[in-house]
Amino acid sequence: MEAQVLVEFREAPKNRGGYQQFSSLTEDVEESSTTPSSSSRCCNGCCAACRRPFESFWNCVQAACQDGEDPLHGRPATRSVLYDCGEVVHRDDKGGRISPYSQDLVIVNRQLFPEPIFRRIRFTQPNVYNRLVTEVEYGRRTADIYYDVDARDDLDQDGYGRLVTLNWWYQQLCVSLLLATLSIASTFSNFVFCINLFTETNIKVVVPFLTRCVYAVLFVIAELALLNKCRLEVNKEWRLKADPERTGDLIISRGVNGMDQAAAWVALFFFKFVHLDAIVKDIIIWLHPWKNVQPYAAFKADGARCYMIGWASEYMYRCDNKQGQQELLSMQLFLVGIVCTFKINVIIESGCWAQFVLAVAPLVNFFVIMVKHWNLLSDRRRHWEWLRTQRQHSHAGQDLERVIVKQKSVHFTDIGWEGTLNERLWFVVNTTAAILISVLLGVVMHIYDFKAEAKG
Repeated sequence: MEAQVLVEFREAPKNRGGYQQFSSLTEDVEESSTTPSSSSRCCNGCCAACRRPFESFWNCVQAACQDGEDPLHGRPATRSVLYDCGEVVHRDDKGGRISPYSQDLVIVNRQLFPEPIFRRIRFTQPNVYNRLVTEVEYGRRTADIYYDVDARDDLDQDGYGRLVTLNWWYQQLCVSLLLATLSIASTFSNFVFCINLFTETNIKVVVPFLTRCVYAVLFVIAELALLNKCRLEVNKEWRLKADPERTGDLIISRGVNGMDQAAAWVALFFFKFVHLDAIVKDIIIWLHPWKNVQPYAAFKADGARCYMIGWASEYMYRCDNKQGQQELLSMQLFLVGIVCTFKINVIIESGCWAQFVLAVAPLVNFFVIMVKHWNLLSDRRRHWEWLRTQRQHSHAGQDLERVIVKQKSVHFTDIGWEGTLNERLWFVVNTTAAILISVLLGVVMHIYDFKAEAKG
């Protein structure tokens, strides 16, 4: 049963954006800025807008800042309005006021999504134990909805939509925090294990001093290499998001305090280190209605607010959501694989079973990284095949061509259009090498009498 559209975005009557209720306030401000009262000091020392004496820089607006030129940017202090969509009128077709708690369908903003989708879409799947709907595929021309995304893979006729509800956001945020905690716990336990190599008596007896030194040095070098790779990826993403010609959402200018810029960079570095998904850290960008060619909608149905964001396929969404993680995951998988296997060898040979607690977090993290990395590489392979197929179509429009070029420049910079992805092969090689190196080290530790060598 299709839901009834109660209202869709409409503009207010044109009195230049529908701001009649603010006209008197604006006139008062303009009058006070030109003729300040006797209680306020002039120009730089008065607050003409609130008609009070200037008390401090923080609690009053100086009249000198309202007009003139911004000295930091060399532009007028007030911006010119390029586009104003007007205020939303919360009234139905009959002129009645719409309740903010209405249970009917209210489409606030819609771009490139067929309107019948929102009449038909459900938030739960009755045939799958009423699980929450988080993603759908839809026919671009027919507006048919397919809830089983994995069962249908018609990339030419279908589009992919991601439903962002409060339920899903809570789940995603919780999972992200748990994975970040696991990553930090794994790194911390590795450092503690390195210290125990030189402080634990049983370990010092079994493992020779040279082996412990070599392992500690290699571990520190590998961690520094991983941190340096994170720094490079952060700088790359920083330049992308600070460039107004490409994204421009990061506020970077001479007027921004250096501490605020450093805090944003450090936060982005931490997000990159724990592999935080883009939909969590870039939620402002993803949910903002000002889009180029990406489908987008903000609506309310059955009393619940919801966003729908569109991609060409689920593979494009997953690649965008985990942008730049494949190289970091590969390095971290190799590092964690060696550390986990070496820890298990040392614990078995030394009999210090209490040290097994330090191996739990890295062991779990190893399997989590392995699954995430394999799934990401599979999605990248399918996405690369789709990009190559769409590029060969002669009827590809200008918007689609821009999307294809942008996707390649973001995800597949180092490969030509005729090239093939061998990332999954290197994944198998790296994982196998990490395990075999540590197993070989454990065999050597078991064969040679390190205990006698350490005593001698």
